[in-house]
Amino acid sequence: EMCIRDRSRRATGGLFFLTLGFNMSSALVNMFALPTVVLGFVGPKYGFTKTARAFAHAQKLIAASGTTHTVEKFDADGNVYEERVEGGFFNYGMASYDWTDPRNDKIKHYKYLVDHAKERNQLNNSLVFQMAEIDETMSETMPTTKLGDKWEKARAYSGSIFHHSERYARETTLLSVYQLELEKMANGRDVSNLTPEQYQQAAEAAVYTTELTSGSVAATSAPRHAQTNVGAVLMLYKRYMLSQVALQMTMLNRALKGETPKVRKIARMQFASTYGLLATFSGVAGVPLYGMISDMWNLLVADDDEENFETMVRTSIGELGYKGVLNYVTGREMASRIGLNDMLFRESVIEQPALMDIALGLGGPAVGIFNNTLRGIGMMREGEIVRGAEAVLPAFARNIFRAGRYASEGEITTRRGDPLIDDIGMSDVIGQFLGFAPANYTYQLEMNSQYKRMDRAIAEGRSKLMKKMYLAMAERNYAEAKEVGKEIAEFNKKHPQYPIERENIARSLRQHEKTTASMVGGVTYNPRNRDMLLRMQRAWSEPTIWGG
Repeated sequence: EMCIRDRSRRATGGLFFLTLGFNMSSALVNMFALPTVVLGFVGPKYGFTKTARAFAHAQKLIAASGTTHTVEKFDADGNVYEERVEGGFFNYGMASYDWTDPRNDKIKHYKYLVDHAKERNQLNNSLVFQMAEIDETMSETMPTTKLGDKWEKARAYSGSIFHHSERYARETTLLSVYQLELEKMANGRDVSNLTPEQYQQAAEAAVYTTELTSGSVAATSAPRHAQTNVGAVLMLYKRYMLSQVALQMTMLNRALKGETPKVRKIARMQFASTYGLLATFSGVAGVPLYGMISDMWNLLVADDDEENFETMVRTSIGELGYKGVLNYVTGREMASRIGLNDMLFRESVIEQPALMDIALGLGGPAVGIFNNTLRGIGMMREGEIVRGAEAVLPAFARNIFRAGRYASEGEITTRRGDPLIDDIGMSDVIGQFLGFAPANYTYQLEMNSQYKRMDRAIAEGRSKLMKKMYLAMAERNYAEAKEVGKEIAEFNKKHPQYPIERENIARSLRQHEKTTASMVGGVTYNPRNRDMLLRMQRAWSEPTIWGG
């Protein structure tokens, strides 16, 4: 059992390394939870101006903490003692404050928050390290005498950027809510003169809000299936999205069934402001539930040969409304990374079977990496060594590799070398290096996917109707042929640019008859190969059955 558990832990750590390890863009995107989800939830309760001011105050506190921090060490007798040591840039944070220093007396009431946050494992911790089962101290304390130890350190180093960006967001939330709660209790008085019970109450509110908006870092808070060895691999990265689903349900429940009218009013404002902020930064396409609504519309209302829900919305409100201000201002594809529309299933912009989208949603990064590896190997076998290598590389290396290709070629091309985007600037190269694709590139891919799907559906629908007509005529089922004729009339009305005309039907019938006449054993061969293959078939002996 321990062996299986160790393999599971190594698998989750390996998946993290291949997807989010050393990934600058993911760390940056993680920070946008503050101006969207956290601000949307906290702002209506305390006021947006006060919340923004509390955010700024929290960042000043973090910046003033310094990097000297307290660590636990063991003496020669095995006893634990604390020692202040100098750390690096990533040690800025509330855990680095020395509360015995008289210079910190004015903010000493924050020690209540720090102590309670430590008890709840909120400081120097992150949800992503919990999901990937990475020990945050590995990079500093683990030896490197064995290959396994070196791998553990590499995983810890690769996750440092993402871990500390999430830690910063969590500490900002903790400090902001704590400050806002204290100001609410003080009601205009000095917050440094409140009682210990009030400080403790504010600390509890701060931790609760942080866990609600950013997800709990406690391993026991994960869904039961995610705590199993296999579930930990399949559910990797889904805990944050599940926490966001829980947050939406909490706001909705309070908005409808809150204890008082004030609670219900605040919950409605939280719901609206969260959606509004997400729509501002990531567009309408980034708000929760949008993905579910569009999927239901596409499944139940829209046909494959019609524009889907996303396209109708997109063409109605324009790119700014659909993808938000970040794409518009930066020219980088950030909306799909920040938005919460596909909280459990994310549809790929690359054309692939629907079953693969479902498999990716259920299997997470494990299935994605397996799919990319197979795709990359296939491309390399076809002679596309560069594109194939890109597909199998870890995400951070793929971004660097792709940025180099863009810089050398000066354009983005298809696999066969046809131009997709013919004007790539240095900002696009730098953005791709960091992990952000050019917005006009993803725009083109999404447009291509939509209209290629329609083109294929129209051609397939036309072909199916002509085949149905042939079968009806071949079987002399004239009643069926009449019904198919009505379907053809509807098709022609819907697609006058590609109608099925009488001469098309007649030509199709003649071609079907010709194909049937040339069949051998139910299959057809290329006319140039037919005689050779038939001669080779004569070498096969007839099947015999014993006793027959």
